[in-house]
Amino acid sequence: MTNHSNDPRTDPRRVKPTVNLGLALRALLLAGLCVMAAAATWSQQPLKPSRSFHELWRIQAPEARQGPAADADSIYLVSNQTIAKFDKTTRARLLTWQAAPETGIVHLNSGLVRGDKLYCAHSNYPDVPMASSIEIFDTETLAHVETINLGLQQGSATWVDFHRGSWWVGFANYEGRGGAPGRGPAWSHVVRYDETWRPTGGYLLPQEVVDRFGTRSNSGGVFGPDGLLYATGHDAPEIYVLRLPDAGGALELVEILPAPAEGQGLAWDPVDPGVVYTLIKAEREVVASRLVPAPVAAHERLLIAHRGGVVDEDTPENSFAAMDLALARGYEMVEIDLRRSRDGVAVVHHDTDFMRFYGDSRRVEDLDWQTISKLRTVRGNYRPLRLEEVVRRYAGRLRFMLDTKVGGPAFLQRIEAILRSAGALESAYVIGTAESRRFFTGKALVGLPLGRLETAAEAGERVAERYFLFAHGRDLGAVELNRARALGVRVVPSINTFHYYDLPSPRATARRDTERMLSLGVSEYQIDSTFDVWLRP
Repeated sequence: MTNHSNDPRTDPRRVKPTVNLGLALRALLLAGLCVMAAAATWSQQPLKPSRSFHELWRIQAPEARQGPAADADSIYLVSNQTIAKFDKTTRARLLTWQAAPETGIVHLNSGLVRGDKLYCAHSNYPDVPMASSIEIFDTETLAHVETINLGLQQGSATWVDFHRGSWWVGFANYEGRGGAPGRGPAWSHVVRYDETWRPTGGYLLPQEVVDRFGTRSNSGGVFGPDGLLYATGHDAPEIYVLRLPDAGGALELVEILPAPAEGQGLAWDPVDPGVVYTLIKAEREVVASRLVPAPVAAHERLLIAHRGGVVDEDTPENSFAAMDLALARGYEMVEIDLRRSRDGVAVVHHDTDFMRFYGDSRRVEDLDWQTISKLRTVRGNYRPLRLEEVVRRYAGRLRFMLDTKVGGPAFLQRIEAILRSAGALESAYVIGTAESRRFFTGKALVGLPLGRLETAAEAGERVAERYFLFAHGRDLGAVELNRARALGVRVVPSINTFHYYDLPSPRATARRDTERMLSLGVSEYQIDSTFDVWLRP
């Protein structure tokens, strides 16, 4: 039997598909699925999985065959011609729907709940030519209420989702049973529709993913809270995390997650971020799991030295001595504070004036660099530093978290130029003023509070690529972490003395917060060196 996924005569990545203007999808493939972009995408290697699934519960049901769906209170299990509704809390069966022969429903697939309707992908699999539809059910009664007829397509509809104002449908192609002659899994693709079900675009699947399908295809797909597409094959216990490309016609592979699944459909919980429902078809089980960060060994933790390094009574903050100690102690990043001198120099200094360490009450912004450079600390005879000399000394050995205390376009542009010239911009983290966070968005990773992250995600921003959650360790618990992880963002708690000095037992409280973060799987910390003993190997 010919393997069409590797045959250059029948692989859409290697030959131009035959055009039939009578079929809207073929027009989309001709116009939108760029062969060169696909080739570039499938040469990229997926990263080591950054997350894993922690099982919460599972139940058995004969309908656990094709895909789950969920709303606030219920779980729906979809089989070829049957749908069952279960209470999410008690897992008790509530309703069952069975297709009558006259409905013409033969092969339901993955479902989606939107409002009070359950939308299920449907096809005439394994018959050819392939015809597909979206079958719609009332969630309260499971009564069949409507059919969206997609007609003949280049594949069988296996999943449907609604994302950023558009409908998305996955179309599967197979080798052998259920497959059309001359096509194979490489023809599997995703089509975008507007709200009236007119096709508006489409994407091929990455070659790395197609290769893992074998003779089968893409069974499930759903967009996560992070804006990424989570897709499954037919049998493999893994989920493919995919990204919509900025250009070209192929989805981009982000990572492959081992999962409690045997292909088939999957669904996100709409209420509890990070909870995913998958199926074990052979056992007729639905599994609820929480997506959590993969376990991190102590030597893999990323420590960010607060106040510019390892600071003690003899080593002032934001000094070369403090940064040298941070480097020797195994820190990967230092957090440095930036202020602007009167003549526009980026001075590495926290306070508005120089009183605390230098005994000089004059303000940073009132002095030029020549004057500032002559100051010396009361203890240790250290001088203030410029950003240029810090970056020049440590770029490639330490990364930088920038806490910009002031803004201004020219000042921020100068900071950008200094980091960019040393190749240190893209690896930097930025906190500080709202103006500086806006300025560096898309250039470096920017720290935001949880509410701002969720707002950005709802607006369609790629939050995982632009931002991280930055918050006091005292304010982060399992609920907040789960919401952040559902967005796919890094989590960086701040554990520093300023948050604890006014408490009855500051060190004990800081330790409890740190150990709580560790137990919840947090791997990055902005921390004062006096507390790092609980984090270092």
